[in-house]
Amino acid sequence: MQIARKNLILLVFLFTLPLGAQTFEQMTLLRPGDVPMSVRAAALGAVSEDDVALNPAALSDVTGPLFSLAAARTSYDLTELASIGPSTVGLVAHSMNRNALSHAMAAIPLGGFVVGAYYRANPALASFRPFGSEGTEPYHVAPCTADFCGGVFTISADAFRRSDVRYGAAAAWQRGALSLGAGAELQELDERIDFISLRALAEGPPYSTFDRIVRRNRGRKVVPNASLRWRFNERAALGAAYNGAATFDATNSACTLSAVSLTDCQTALAQISSTQLQMPDAYRVSLSVTPADRLQLVAEAVRRNYSNLSYEALPGQGTPFSALYRDVTELHAGAEYRLPRVALRAGWWSDPSHVSLGPFPPGYELDTTQQHVTLGAGIDVGSARIDLAYDNADAPALRRATVGVTFGAPSLRGR
Repeated sequence: MQIARKNLILLVFLFTLPLGAQTFEQMTLLRPGDVPMSVRAAALGAVSEDDVALNPAALSDVTGPLFSLAAARTSYDLTELASIGPSTVGLVAHSMNRNALSHAMAAIPLGGFVVGAYYRANPALASFRPFGSEGTEPYHVAPCTADFCGGVFTISADAFRRSDVRYGAAAAWQRGALSLGAGAELQELDERIDFISLRALAEGPPYSTFDRIVRRNRGRKVVPNASLRWRFNERAALGAAYNGAATFDATNSACTLSAVSLTDCQTALAQISSTQLQMPDAYRVSLSVTPADRLQLVAEAVRRNYSNLSYEALPGQGTPFSALYRDVTELHAGAEYRLPRVALRAGWWSDPSHVSLGPFPPGYELDTTQQHVTLGAGIDVGSARIDLAYDNADAPALRRATVGVTFGAPSLRGR
């Protein structure tokens, strides 16, 4: 029999099983984040330099009709503790790859403004193990008849799936050295995270039951984006932006596993609680400098309010079991060197740990700072440009390769 887990099986013994705030990151040890829509910006250290979703003021550089399209390949590693011999148990690695359209964007000058519309997608992720089937019997929680009853559940997910897509519109206006931009974005999230719970019930039979807990975070909501840029020098500009974040419905459901399977349920799923999940919004400050005609340098600080995730609580259940999330400041930097028909790009960014460990043991992977190295290029082909970007993080890694093409006004194709 195999027991699927991400990297390490961790069991937590509780007097009760609060189900308030198991986040996707906490349950899978993956950090999907909020990746740039622009392929060029992704190669420059994941900045917002010419990304109209994260920095609507960038639209003010568009001088004619513009269209761009990109696709991404996201790679990540999952590990399970499995039988690898008659009496041997070890870690077995699974390399996962997900391919998807990452963005489509169109923009055009209109009167004294530049307007644009776009679709973008954060990495779509899924486990290598499928979701179990649902039974037909009604689900019920067996009563506790012992002096002590507790719950044991895995912190890592048994199976999961995540889809995070955005639809937006933005407009920008420029007067002299100042550019202003604003936009509205419909954020659509659908997450499912399954994990297994062992509930100790009584001193006599039945001693315990295995339940499958199904966590769903989903919904659609419109949020604002706004930015400004001040070109205080012919070769330098300061920028600032705010990126809104949605609040989604979160539900927990449960079913009792069958006696012969740790995957399929003998009962139907029954909702046992519901709450709200507020995602982290962000503030950005950036500096762009062109010290030489062929060279551009970009630096950016991003303040992400991950503490939003810590305020979730279920009525009547007190403080939920969750890592205590905290606000962090990411640092981003990148450089572009332009040759006659090719632009070479490189960057770096740092993603600090989003949590204070709380109940987790030292060295648990949520407490690490991830370092990202980015590389890329832009190649002019006639009136279009092909952009390439690669973002690699150290363990636990999400690796993302993106290729895009841009047609139209040259300003967003590299200044």
